[in-house]
Amino acid sequence: MTTHSAELIVQRNVEVPMRDGTILRADLYRPAGGGPFPTLLQRTPYSKDFNPGLWVVLDPIKAAAAGFAMVIQDVRGRGRSDGDFYPFTAEAVDGEDTVAWVRAQSWCNGAVGMYGSSYMAASAWQAAKRAPEGLMALAPFQASSDYFEGRSYRGGAFELGALLGVSLNALGGGIAHRMIKRGELRPSAAREAREAVNDLAPWARTAPIEKLRETVLGDIAPFFFDWAADDDPTSDAWTSLSVESCYPDIEMPVLHLSSWYDQAHVGTLRNFEGMTVRAPESVRDQQFLLMGPWAHRVPRGSTVGQLKIGDLYFGTGAMFDMDTLQIRFFRSALAGEPVTWLYPERVRLFMMGENVWRDYPQWPPAEAQLSRLHLVGNGAATREDGTLSWDAPEVEVSDVWQHDPENPVPTAGGAHMTPEAVCPAGPVEQTQVQQRDDVLVYTGPELAEDLDVIGWVEAELWVDGSAEADYSITVSDVHQDGRSYNVCDGYVHVPAGAATPKAPVRVQLGATAQRFLAGHRIRVHIAGSSSPRHPIVGGIDGVVRTQTVRSGGLAASAVLLPVVAVATTASTTSS
Repeated sequence: MTTHSAELIVQRNVEVPMRDGTILRADLYRPAGGGPFPTLLQRTPYSKDFNPGLWVVLDPIKAAAAGFAMVIQDVRGRGRSDGDFYPFTAEAVDGEDTVAWVRAQSWCNGAVGMYGSSYMAASAWQAAKRAPEGLMALAPFQASSDYFEGRSYRGGAFELGALLGVSLNALGGGIAHRMIKRGELRPSAAREAREAVNDLAPWARTAPIEKLRETVLGDIAPFFFDWAADDDPTSDAWTSLSVESCYPDIEMPVLHLSSWYDQAHVGTLRNFEGMTVRAPESVRDQQFLLMGPWAHRVPRGSTVGQLKIGDLYFGTGAMFDMDTLQIRFFRSALAGEPVTWLYPERVRLFMMGENVWRDYPQWPPAEAQLSRLHLVGNGAATREDGTLSWDAPEVEVSDVWQHDPENPVPTAGGAHMTPEAVCPAGPVEQTQVQQRDDVLVYTGPELAEDLDVIGWVEAELWVDGSAEADYSITVSDVHQDGRSYNVCDGYVHVPAGAATPKAPVRVQLGATAQRFLAGHRIRVHIAGSSSPRHPIVGGIDGVVRTQTVRSGGLAASAVLLPVVAVATTASTTSS
C-alpha cells in the first residue's frame, strides 16, 4: 500500500528478500519530490505497525521531512515478516542483506545509516559487524557490547527479572499471537504471559529455573532457557554476538546514546571506549557519546520520562531533543563529511545531583582519580551501624548477616530492565531496604563540600567464600533530610570455594556522573540477594546461609570512586 501527501510518500509492507529466500517486510517513508536520498534503517522485533519505541527513537515523518528516506523493517519471524525468530542470531546477515537491498533502490543515494534503541540498537551493531558496503554511520541507543555480561548476566548472576519480562511480554507476546493464529497454542496463552508480568515474584522464586518450562514461558520463549543454561561467557552462543571483538572492522562514525539508569549503559560506554581506541584510526575521533539521567525508556523532547526518574526530579535540563541530534549527526555522516556535533566536546554527560549537562574530551574523564572509600565494620553493621572512611581502618572486623532465601531482599531501583510494574528503575528511596536485619549498611560523614564522582565504580569485598553466595552492593546519596537514593549498584555470584581469604572479590557497579552535595553523605549497603532481578541463592534447598564481609587491616573492603575535583570539572552547557 502506498500513501501520497503533498510532502511525503509512505509505502507499507514493502517486500525485502533475504539471501535464503525469506521475505521480510518494511514500511518506507520518503519525501514526495526530489531524490535520491540518504536512507536511515531501523530493524525491529516489536512490530513496525504499532511500536511506540519506533516513534520515540526518531520520528520517521520528521526525519523524512528533513530529507531522509526512512525504512522501518520487521526482523525475521516478527510482525509482518516471514521466517522463524530466535533473538539476535539472524540480525547480522539479514541486516547486511537489507542494507544491500536499500542501496539498490532508486530512492536511495547509496548512503545508509542505522539507528534504534535496545534490540533495534543490537540489530544495527550486528549488521555493522558485517561491514556492508554503504553502511556509513550508526546511532544506537541503549546498546549492549557483550550479550553475556551486561545484558544476560551481571557478575555471573543471571538477569532473571529483565529476561523474564522480555520473554513473557516484549518478545513472547508476539510469538504467542503467531502460535495461536496457527493453532499451535491455547487461546488464553497470550493473556497468561501478559498477566504474569504484573507479578513476577512467584516466577522469580521458582527453582530451579527449568521448572518454568511447565508454564506458558516454555511454550513461547525456549530461548529464555537457553540463556539461563549457558553461563559460560566463552561459549560460541555468546562470543558470536559480541561486538567487542569487532571494533577494528567497523569503520564508521557512531553516536553512542544511553542513560545512567539503563541496564545497557555499561555496553554503550564499552562500545564508545572500544571504538575510540580500536576502530580504524580514520573514525576514532568520529565517535560521540551522550549519557542522560534516564532509565531504559528513550526520552523525547517533552516532560514524559525525562524530568522525574524513579523518585527523583532532575529538572527541565533533563529534557532532550533526540530527533534533532540524530538528524544533524546523520546528515553530515551520510554525506561523508566530519560529523556535525552541537557541543564543545564529543562526550556529553548529565551530572546528576547538580542536574546539568557537562562536556568532556574523553570517557572516562582524564582528571578522574580513583579514591578508596573504606568500609568500617562493627561486627554486625546492619540498620546503618557501619561507617565509611577515606582512611583505611587498622583493625579487621567481620560483619555477619543471615541470608534467608524465603525472605529475599527486594530489588529497589537501579539500572535494570526488570518490568516497571514490578520494580521501577532509577533512583528509589532506600530506607526500607536499609533497615532490614539482613542488610549491612555503612554511612560516611557529612560532606563539607561538593564531591563529583564521574566514571566507572567498583568495589573490593573480602568475603567468606566457603559456601555459594551472592553479594549485592549499592552506593547511595543520603540527603540532608535522611532520605537515601541509589546512585549505582553491582552484583556478583560467588560459587562455593571461589573466594579465598587472601584476595578480595571485585564487583563492578557500572558507571555514573553524580555530584554528592555538601551536607549530604555517601552510603553503601550490602545484601545477599536482589529479587526479582536475580535468582535467589538457596532457592532450591531453602537453607538459611551465613554471609560475612571483612573490613579493616589486611581485609581492606572498599568502594573505589572516580573522583573529579570540583574546580576542574568541565564547563556546563545547556541541553
